[in-house]
Formats: sequence, C-alpha cells, structure tokens
Amino acid sequence: MDISAIRNDTPGTRLIKHFNNAGCSLHPKPVVDAVQQFLEEESLIGGYEIAAKREAEIADFYTAAATMLNCKSTNIAFVSSATDGFAKALSSVPFKQGDYILTTINDYASYQIQFLSLQKRFGIQIIRATNTASGEVDINSMHELMKKYKPVLVSVTHVPNNTGMIQPVELIGNLCEQENILYAVDVCQSAGQMPLDMQKIKCDFASFTLRKFMRGPRGAAVLFVSDKVLNLGLEPLFIDMRGADWMFQNSYSPIPNATRFEFVEQSYAILVGAKVAIQYYLHLGQENVYTRNRVISAYTREKLAAIPGITLMDQGNHLSNIISALPAKKNIFEIKNELNRLGINIGAAQKKFALLDFEQKHIEGTLRISPHYFNTHEEIDILVDSIHCLNP
Repeated sequence: MDISAIRNDTPGTRLIKHFNNAGCSLHPKPVVDAVQQFLEEESLIGGYEIAAKREAEIADFYTAAATMLNCKSTNIAFVSSATDGFAKALSSVPFKQGDYILTTINDYASYQIQFLSLQKRFGIQIIRATNTASGEVDINSMHELMKKYKPVLVSVTHVPNNTGMIQPVELIGNLCEQENILYAVDVCQSAGQMPLDMQKIKCDFASFTLRKFMRGPRGAAVLFVSDKVLNLGLEPLFIDMRGADWMFQNSYSPIPNATRFEFVEQSYAILVGAKVAIQYYLHLGQENVYTRNRVISAYTREKLAAIPGITLMDQGNHLSNIISALPAKKNIFEIKNELNRLGINIGAAQKKFALLDFEQKHIEGTLRISPHYFNTHEEIDILVDSIHCLNP
C-alpha cells in the first residue's frame, strides 16, 4: 500500500490527525468528487433525469457491495444507515408473543433498545449468552441457549463499538445453520477494517454504514439479505413501492430481490459516493488493508499501554482497530476536547452506549481511539505524547 498516495487522496490528513474512524472517517477525494459531481448534474438537468441517465452507474453500487461481501448483487439493499437496515430486517421477522431473541452482552446499543422495544410491545423475550474469560461471547453458551429456547433470531455485533474484540461470527453462523435459526450480524465496525465473506459468516442479514472504516459519505449503508430470507418471502413491515408492486386493489407483490428492503426515496448522489468508497477499498485490497490495520493498531496499543495512568480496557483474543483506554486522573471528555483543540480527533464511549459491558467492568466510559490504514507511526507518537501530557 502506498500510504503517501493514500494520504494525498485524503486532504483531511493535512489538517488534522484523525483517530475517530470508528465514528466517522475521512473521505478520500474520489468519494467527495463523485457526490459533488452528481449533485451538480442534478441541479442542471433534474433529479429524476440524472438518475435515469446514470442508471448503469447506480447499478454498479450493488455489484461493488456484492463483490466486497462475496455474494450476489440481488442480496444487496441500499439503506440510509446500518440501524435503518437492521430495523427493516428485524421488522421482517414474523415474531409471535413469547418468541426469543438470542444476543450478546456486547451487541450494539441501538439494537439492544430495539429488542427491548419488541419486548415491551409484543412480549418478545431477550436472552444473552455469557462471555468467556477472555471477553468474547461463549460459543458453548450460545449453543446451549439455542437448544434450550429455540430462538427465532440470533443477533451478534461482529466488532462491538465499545471494545476492540472481534466476535467469532463464523462459528456462530455454523450453529445457526445447524439449528435452522435466522442470524443477523452487525458488521458496521468490521467493514473496511477486515475482509467480510457472507458465505463464511452464513448470516441472513448483515448491515454496515459507509461513514466509518469504509470512508464513505454519511447517509449511506448496505444491508445484506440472504437467499434464504428472500425465498421465505420475508419483507419489511413498512414496505413501499420501491420494494413491492401494487398489482391488485387489495394485494401487492414484493420485489424478488433485496431491494424490497429499500424505500423509493433515496439520495443517488450519496449512493454513488458509497459505490466509489467501496471501489476505493476494493482497489486497495481487503487483505492489504487488514494487514496494515493490524500493524497500526498493535503499534498504537503498545504505545498507549506504556503511558502511566492509562489502562487499556479491550478484551478478546482477536483485536480490531478500536482501542478503549481509561485515564486514571482526567475525565474522558476533558482529554477528548483538549486533543481536539490540538488538532487530534478521538472518540469517547459513554456507559449508555455499552451498558452491560461497562457495568461488568465497573466503569462509566472510556476514550475510544480508532486508527486506520492512512495513519502513520509519527501521528500515533504525537497522539500518545499528547495523551501523556494531558494525563500526567
């Protein structure tokens, strides 16, 4: 990977040192150019007209996403956010009162809230597998709960946004296939960090946003929908005329592919920007990115661990580019804001974003530092020195 060329593609690296890629990464210039050019053409000839004119380019979004996930373009839906896609997927599952959802302690907060909403409104029961001593979800616990409760859905976050571990989603997928259980995986933080293969994960739904490690525009996300889901005829609760054809007065026919999970109104400028972001990532090479990210994250962890008064809170045998650090003296937001004034961006995770995990760790929040392949060792050294100075 030519890091110099990548940074030249990323104007933001000349202004700031960006370590908040788990929140929202810096766009490469081709992504920005694609969105701006589409909007410019929209303003000149009209929104519907430019969408029709560039229909083939819009279709390339589905091809690119399918290539990235090792699936078919018919399994891909464009949605506005990972949570939007997940909510549509969740609404398609025919839950009945008393049905079970099996999840983990580290599932994304928005999804945990959605499960609780289903519990409050429809009497759905939530069960959570225990963790191993090293922090990942316990596969044996998952399997025992599958056999005992026969859940309708298993939901797992591949890389939790509050900790650096990578969950064993492929092993869980094998169990779900064996027990014939619908399986949803949030790949929001793993997309753009590491290769993703839907054939290996064996999930029925997977969603990710483009704004994080994929370096795409906000307001763009991908929802993967398996052939199994499509063949079962599952569809979002609030389907519209993008997802279905109104054939008779009192009936409609769902679209046969994953676009049944889309709405008719969407920003094609953002979609084209998302397509370019995926193509940019594929051009760099998924394995190349993963290799570089492991080097960068290991170096960052090593340097942070050497700072007196900083405790790394990540658990797990396999770690990602999300690094959780707990300062002994200063408030996490004081440090975050001071770094921001120095031109260094990091994140901060509050307890409400990871309630169960942080309760177990007896903490109220952590610094969240998420480097990416375009960061340099020199930038990391400046980040670490600055944190050391702010938390003496």
